Amino acid sequence: MDCTKEKIIELGREKFVFDIVNEILKKDDMDDTEIKEVFLDDHGQCIHVTFTGGVYASTIIAIGEAFGDDDPNVHGVSDNTVNIVFVNEKYQVLVETATDR
Repeated sequence: MDCTKEKIIELGREKFVFDIVNEILKKDDMDDTEIKEVFLDDHGQCIHVTFTGGVYASTIIAIGEAFGDDDPNVHGVSDNTVNIVFVNEKYQVLVETATDR
């Protein structure tokens, strides 16, 4: 998904990430997966996505790769909640500059 910086800012950086991750999760056969939170850390260089439900390891890797990180981190949050953390190497438009703040 490619968009201009203006379009991404209008849509919202988190929503832009949500849409990409959600599209990848839809291709996964797990029906109960739901994104709970998208958080951009380090001014958009690092992305955290928290979701509930099951997901294949290949899907987690695909999510990381969609943003240029082929080795995302996975953290269990609670019984049915997982947080994946990956570096944003692909979408420079997600990175806030001093003029964006």
